[in-house]
Amino acid sequence: MKLKILILLAVILWQHADAQVADQITVINDQTTSETPGSFSREVRFKFKWNSSIGLPTGTGSYSSLMAISPWSDDTGGPTHELNFNQQGIYWRQGLRSSGWGSWKNILTDDGNGNVGIGTISPNAKLTVNQINPSGWGGNLNAISVVSPDNLYHLDVNTYVVASGNVGYHFSPNGNTGMVVTTPGNVGIGTTSPDAKLAVKGQVHAQEVKVDLNGAVAPDYVFEKDYQLTSLEEIKNYIDQNKHLPEVPSAAAMEKNGVQLGEMNMLLLKKIEELTLYVIELKKSSDEFKNESELRKNDNADLRRRLEVLENKK
Repeated sequence: MKLKILILLAVILWQHADAQVADQITVINDQTTSETPGSFSREVRFKFKWNSSIGLPTGTGSYSSLMAISPWSDDTGGPTHELNFNQQGIYWRQGLRSSGWGSWKNILTDDGNGNVGIGTISPNAKLTVNQINPSGWGGNLNAISVVSPDNLYHLDVNTYVVASGNVGYHFSPNGNTGMVVTTPGNVGIGTTSPDAKLAVKGQVHAQEVKVDLNGAVAPDYVFEKDYQLTSLEEIKNYIDQNKHLPEVPSAAAMEKNGVQLGEMNMLLLKKIEELTLYVIELKKSSDEFKNESELRKNDNADLRRRLEVLENKK
């Protein structure tokens, strides 16, 4: 934010300073001198500089324009700031009387091909932002922040290091945990430590979900003639002892390890197919019982007729 204010102030001052008495500001040409932060006091200076005299990095050209903004020279008003406009873009540094100037930082670059860089001198896209933490990686480093006009809502793009050491990119709405993308290619929604290609902490609403089997075999083998179907008596004994179906994880195991949807769907399909076989067997037994009952009924009717014939002969 300070840099934005400085840049805006530089433009305003450059165009309008002393507008009541002049239509321009004369830039002092003291190419070879390099003032310390303590040599300024409550002033704004514009100067023309030889880049090597003020310690600008190589690649910035030979000469540049410089603007310095200073509070009090005793550091009570904070640091003195300098903006430098050179052929590589805009650089900024600050310094205190007690400690001297800090290092130059590139804040804006145009590579001449329409690519703009912030924090980098080699933009490789229309906008390249390089977040640099002088103290090394650690924690969340805010790289980009998009704020609503009323200042009530903001979306921050942060770079950070997760526990595994992988660099991540965190899209944070209003400071809340939003979506992260880690360098191994894992995406997290509602979590900053995704342990899979997509990790979601919360509910998922989708119109359709497709799950690849990854080599898993659909359980149609249940319908093969040589498939050994467990007897219902054995299943009853297993349920009485374990309180869940054979092969199906227990409630405690599912609570601890979660549920693999692809694997569980195949297992449930297997159980449905086995259940279908049990129903077919029960239907077969039922039909056989009905047939036997019908035969017995016919036999009984025949016996009754014979008895009636015998009774009538007496």
